[in-house]
Amino acid sequence: MTMLARKMTPRSLLVSPSLRTSRRLLSTPSAAMPRNDWTRDEIGAIYRLPFTELLHRASTVHREHFDPLEVQRCTLLSIKTGGCNEDCKYCAQSTRYKTSVKPTPMMSVDEVVYAAKRAKDAGSTRYCMGTAWRELGSKKGAFGKILSMVSEVNGMGLEVCCTLGMVNEAQARELKAAGLTAYNHNLDTSREHYPSVISTRTYDDRLQTIKNVRKAGISVCCGGILGLGESEDDRIGLLHGTRPPCLRPFLPSFPACKKIPRPTARVSRLRIVSVLSPQSWRRWRPTPSRCRSTRSSRSRARR
Repeated sequence: MTMLARKMTPRSLLVSPSLRTSRRLLSTPSAAMPRNDWTRDEIGAIYRLPFTELLHRASTVHREHFDPLEVQRCTLLSIKTGGCNEDCKYCAQSTRYKTSVKPTPMMSVDEVVYAAKRAKDAGSTRYCMGTAWRELGSKKGAFGKILSMVSEVNGMGLEVCCTLGMVNEAQARELKAAGLTAYNHNLDTSREHYPSVISTRTYDDRLQTIKNVRKAGISVCCGGILGLGESEDDRIGLLHGTRPPCLRPFLPSFPACKKIPRPTARVSRLRIVSVLSPQSWRRWRPTPSRCRSTRSSRSRARR
């Protein structure tokens, strides 16, 4: 009887270099502890993993620290819409571009509190209020109303978040005293790509606001926007940009927003990179076994 021997390729040779690198990075003894010293190359190795591998790892980390079936409901309300004099190329609320957004005055305290009650009744546990302007600056009257809103909403048992543009140390302390839980102030994109998107506020201005908020003891919500004409390296740079001391020891919340292009917005003229690059799919080959598992997963989900 003749036996045929088949030469087997070691599994290690089938794994891409980036996958081997990221496994080495995440398998170190300190991997279980939050890190804030990631290099750009290390972040890039993880970013360029096959999409399904990223999903698996993200789910694993999430399950280690949170209830996988629990989702926090948050409500965002624009309490001052339109009329902003900044030139953020992604924003329809800027006065520099012709858009369908009409400037409106700031909502009253009673209107905001009523909306917060409705949000709580609908199941929200966090309530965020946003304004369309560059900074609080010397807007004492508006700031006084915002402090009342924060205090009232906090008294309802809701977490309170605000995004009010740039704030100084004194303003951050007052917001904290009024009961503010978190402050949203995004970096938007990488430091290198930032000047292509905004010119009326510097990247360091944003870091300074975050520093002021953290110093006041307020949690920071800081992320970015995808679809601003950035490259994959810029997206890696955005993640790398969350390492400054003002964002340490770790960033509690990183919102990743997807820009919806509008014909009238300047950003629509920039080159758009897909959120899921073709390379990420090429690194995942849909074999028959994977296709079968996908169908079975969908069937279970429908049940």
